[in-house]
Amino acid sequence: MQSDWQEFRLDRASDTPLTRQLAAALRTQVTTGQLGAGTRLPPTRQLAELLGVSRGTVTEVFETLCAEGYLEARVGAGTFVRFLPEAGHAPGQPSARALALAKLPTVPTQTGPLRPFRHSRPDARLFPWKTWARLEAQADWSPAQRCSAAGWPPLREQVAAYLRQERGLDCRADQVIITTGTQQALDLAARTLLDQGERAALESPGYPGTRAALLGAGLVPVPLPVDHQGLDPALLWRQRDLRMVCVTPAHQFPSGVLLSPERRLELLRWASERGGWILEDDYDSEYRYAGPPLTPLQALSDRVIHLGTFSAFLFSGLRLGFLVVPPHLVSTFTTVKQAMDGGSSLRDSATLACFMAEGHFTRHLGRTRRIYAARHEVLVQEVVGLGAEVLSSGRGLHLTAHWPAVQEARLLQQAEALGLDLTPVQAFQWGRSARTPGLLLGFAAFTPEELQQASRRLASVL
Repeated sequence: MQSDWQEFRLDRASDTPLTRQLAAALRTQVTTGQLGAGTRLPPTRQLAELLGVSRGTVTEVFETLCAEGYLEARVGAGTFVRFLPEAGHAPGQPSARALALAKLPTVPTQTGPLRPFRHSRPDARLFPWKTWARLEAQADWSPAQRCSAAGWPPLREQVAAYLRQERGLDCRADQVIITTGTQQALDLAARTLLDQGERAALESPGYPGTRAALLGAGLVPVPLPVDHQGLDPALLWRQRDLRMVCVTPAHQFPSGVLLSPERRLELLRWASERGGWILEDDYDSEYRYAGPPLTPLQALSDRVIHLGTFSAFLFSGLRLGFLVVPPHLVSTFTTVKQAMDGGSSLRDSATLACFMAEGHFTRHLGRTRRIYAARHEVLVQEVVGLGAEVLSSGRGLHLTAHWPAVQEARLLQQAEALGLDLTPVQAFQWGRSARTPGLLLGFAAFTPEELQQASRRLASVL
């Protein structure tokens, strides 16, 4: 099939160069069959005259399409359309692992403008933006620099110092691996510690990103129920070939309960005797409003990988987190992370390192802890006054409440119409465990006045 070159039109008023227009048009004619395989194209001089362009333009296009495999130049014969392989009848399919991820239950996403009761959000209005901007401009880094995949050395040193001084975790800077947040930390730990097909337990209800990370690493997630004392380690002993358990012991997400002291010790005993791993997601334990934050589980065992994030304490858009690994695994974790992404943002890492070194991080934590504690108390009083049973409180950026006499599905629908962000605990539950009642109500990102106003709106539908 030949092309009608006389009707071939190039838009000379377009910002797109003529070479790109001509190349795109010829690609389309070749792939759609308008120029069939084996068709001889006009000589460059002749085609240039037909199209009203320079011969150099046509020559450049022919050379490009020959390099891309659409055309071939035969010495002494001319330029011809190549025989392209026929497209398959069925579209290509993703891997079984990707399909499993795509089938995960959809958890309500909280995007767009911030609405009352949105959970897991710090108050960005309290953040010292001017200080951050100053440090960002002064931070000693260059876009041309590269560092270890384990992260910016000064930041690793600051994180280790903070964990030693404030959390009682005796670790060195080289044990700290900087990540782009909790999700990458979970993914990195799962890929490094277990082989594809091995089984890993996780909480239900629980953080949906944990299940996604395990599936993405080719592992078999095993959901275990959570009660008022957290995950029961007795369930781990009953599972065969279980190699890992992922927990949020200081503030179980989303229920908010605290793993009891007896269960903390039993969990460590399981890891020691069974040779299992514990992934300790310590996502917001700094916000404990009655007493200091609990010492991480990793302080008691080298079978624990400690995970942390900065977005819960500073601002949601800061995609930096970390994990702390036993000394003998540092090299392996670093190698695996190098294969994944090569490293985290140097600009944010350098800025955060300065922010911590000058004491702004601990001061900001102390200030927001006091403010969030007051907001937490306001919300507790409000929901109790509305007849709710508070299932968990005293920690984190949200509390969990339940209205026994109210149908949750109806309440969620009506609250949505009023512009309130309520999230059911059941949205984070999977497996065969009994459905857990309760709603997540975030308080950290809202002033006492905003919480009281939102509570009055909520009261109108109760």
